[in-house]
Formats: sequence, structure tokens, C-alpha cells
Amino acid sequence: MARSFFSQVSHYLGGQVLQQIAGLISFPTFTRVLTTAQYGLMSVVNSTIPMVMPFAKCGMSFASERFYAQYRAKGEENEFFSTTILFSLGWCLVFCGLYELVLGGALWLLPPSVLAKGATRTLLHLLMLVGAQIFLKAQLSVLLQITRAKQETLAYNTATTVETYLSLGLSLTLLFTMGLKLEWLFIGQMLATGTVLLYLLRRLSKTLRIRRSFYRKAIAKESLAFGTPMIWNEIAAVAQGMADRYVILFFLGEEAVGVYSVGFNVSMILIALTMVPVYATLGPVVFQKHAEGGEAAARAFLEPVGRWLLRLLFPLIAGVEATAAPLVVLLASSKYREAAVITSINFAGLVFWNAANVLGIAIMIAKQTRLHRNVVLMGTAVNIVLAIGLVQVWHIRGAAVAALITALLAAAVLCYRAYRVLPIRIWGSYLVPSIVASVAMYFAVTQIHFAIGWLTLAVRVALGIALYVPLLLAFDREARTDVRAAWAKIRERRRQIPS
Repeated sequence: MARSFFSQVSHYLGGQVLQQIAGLISFPTFTRVLTTAQYGLMSVVNSTIPMVMPFAKCGMSFASERFYAQYRAKGEENEFFSTTILFSLGWCLVFCGLYELVLGGALWLLPPSVLAKGATRTLLHLLMLVGAQIFLKAQLSVLLQITRAKQETLAYNTATTVETYLSLGLSLTLLFTMGLKLEWLFIGQMLATGTVLLYLLRRLSKTLRIRRSFYRKAIAKESLAFGTPMIWNEIAAVAQGMADRYVILFFLGEEAVGVYSVGFNVSMILIALTMVPVYATLGPVVFQKHAEGGEAAARAFLEPVGRWLLRLLFPLIAGVEATAAPLVVLLASSKYREAAVITSINFAGLVFWNAANVLGIAIMIAKQTRLHRNVVLMGTAVNIVLAIGLVQVWHIRGAAVAALITALLAAAVLCYRAYRVLPIRIWGSYLVPSIVASVAMYFAVTQIHFAIGWLTLAVRVALGIALYVPLLLAFDREARTDVRAAWAKIRERRRQIPS
């Protein structure tokens, strides 16, 4: 199972790397081609889509991952697939219709003085346009979660990677041929998502059947009971990370949103390359372990993974703190130099929050989704209140500090509640060598400066790895033991390969 786990992590990591390469193309392009105000509006719309999508999905994507293995074991795979797809399609059509009516009503009823303020009218028009994208993304999300639950990591990565590159290609083509307007960017995204949705639906339909006669109310009821609490959880999770965009827009304007969004987006690129592959793999594997051997099996698997996860958090944070400035300038240009501090602050909070979610899989096993939801709702409220206060004092840095405080608080509460549900031993003095090595690495690499930004970045990264790994292995006995055991297994497998 360990070999399978790391194999799947490598698959997800490969997919994330390919997608982030696309991001390394689109990110510098959009920050240079679009005005700062346009980039800020694009960020607000892209932040709104994931806040609305949970209503469109109605929790069915979470239920797909949680219950697929259970119904497959019962021989009711087709019934589960048909119920999930048919319910999701019907509900999403109703919801997106209501979404368009609400925004259309706002354009019609709001007084001209309100619509003329800032970019209100433009923002409402863009939000109406992306209603179709919300529908397409919601359906694709359900299909992707079923693919994950089947542990078809190659198909999952193919779909997500193709969508990323097709979206980039179509959006840039329309922008440069039809005009530098945000409408063309979002139309390109919709065309790409629709294409991948049809591909994935056709692929899954080769092994799973969609029939009206397979629809089961009992399955829909169980899925909704599990998934609907996660609606608020998902909304709150997005709002916790992105509501500050609206606060900045209100108090500081579109250009400040643009600068803040650049710093945040760089953090998200780094999170996608470090934390996302582990979390994406861990859920289905832990659920399978729990189904086969109960809490003991799940705990036996999560403990070593959790200990190594915590062991690697501190060098990640120290490394990003040391490289944020040259990285932001390299990706987004020198006009966004101020965004580097946003990257360093946001990344620290995001790392702890994502680590807490990995450990919080215990809550998902126990089906206590309302508990998870309450933690995230608390964090969202704290984030908004802190952002409103701190933005007026420290400007965009205030929003980043608010996000960091919120992430640390929510992560601590989530880990505590997860431990109460499924106690795992992951805290201890073994973390001291990791913390000390990370601090030493940070002070060493920040002394490196070259006139060329990318050279400074490359040397700092290489030197950081070269310093941290030997220091950790020198003073962390458990880490040395684990590395030796892993190396012994690799050598054993090589001996078994026929020459």
C-alpha cells in the first residue's frame, strides 16, 4: 500500500507540475498584458466562482469520494453513479437559473449611482457571464471526484491538465484576436471546461452506466446528508481565503486587489506543488484503509505520513520566506514587487491550514462534516473581521496578517477536534531538529544576492536543500531510520528486477 500511495502522490505531483507550468505561462502574461485594475477584477470574479460553486454541487462531489467504494463493494456502482450524475445535473440547472435571475435583478433594480461606483456594473456583467462556467465546473468537479474515488490518478491528471492548457490556449487566443477584454478570457475558460467535461463523461460511461431506472432516492438522501454540511464548509473555506479580496476592493480599490492577488496567487502555485498532491492522494487511500481495517488501520497509515508532513512544514515556510522577493519579481514583473510580502505571509498560513486538513481526514472518516464546517465558518468570520480592521491600518499587508492569524487559529482547532475523533501521535520533540535546521537554512540562504534575480532564486533554493537535508538527518534519529528503511526497500526491489 505504501508503494501505491507514493505512486499516486507522484501522479498527482506530476499533474500539478504540468498545471503549474501552464500557470508560469499565464501568470506573467496576464500580469503584463492586463492592467492592474483588470487583473484585480479578474481575481474578484475568479474568487467568486468557487464561493458559488458549492451551492451548485450541493455536496455531491464530497459524497462521491466518500461513498463510491462503499457502493462498489455492494455491487451498486451503477446505481450510485446514475443517482449522483442525475441529481447533480438537475439541481445545478435550477440553481444556475436562480443565480442568473438574482444578478439580472441586481442590474435592473440597483440605482445608477451604485452601478456607477467603481467597477460595479462591469463586475455584475462578468459574474452573469460566468454563470455557465459555474454549471460546467460543478458537473466536472463531481466527475473528477468519482475518478479520484476509483483511484484512476492518470485519468484524473489527464483531465485536469488538459483543461488547464486548453483554457490557457483558448483564453489567450481570444484575448489577442478579439481584444483585451475580460469577457473573452472567461469565454475561453468555459469552452475548455465544457470540452473536458464531455471527454470525462464519455470515459466514465464506458464502465459505468447512467440510467433513469438506476436512480435511488436512498442513495441521494445519504449523499445529501453527508454532503450538504460541506456546502458551507467549502464556501467558508473559500471565503476564508478570498473574502479579503472584497474587503480590499471596498477600502483600497481594484489596483490594490491586483497587487494582493499576485502575492496570493504565487502562494497558491507553491501550495499546489507541495501540499495538494499529498492531500489529493491521501483521502481515497485512508478511506480504503478504514473500510478494510477500521480505525486501527487508518491510524497506522496516518501517523507516519503525518509526522513526515510536519517535519517538512518548517523548511517549506523558511524557504518561501527566503525566496519570495525574487520569485514574485521573476513571475509577475517588478511592478508587483510589493506583493512579495503577501506571498511570504499567505504561504505560511496556507501551509498550516492544508496540513490541518490532511490530519482532519479523521473527521471525514467519522462523517462529522458539520464539525469541520463549524471550524471553517468560525475562521471565515474571524478573517473578515480582522481584515476590515487591519486593512485600514496596514493596507494590503493587513489583509495578509488577518489571513495568517485566521489560518493558524482554524488549523489549531481543526487538529484538536480531529485528534479527539482519531488520536494519532504526531507531535513531539522530533520536530526540534527540523525547526533548528530550517532557521539555520533561512539565515544562510538570505545572505545570497546576485544582480540577476533568477540566479539569486536558483542558488538560494539549491543551497537551502543542500543545507537542510544533511542537518535534519544528522540530528533526527527517526528520520535517519525511515530513510534507511526506504533505501533498503528500493535496493531490494532493484534486486528483484530481472536483468
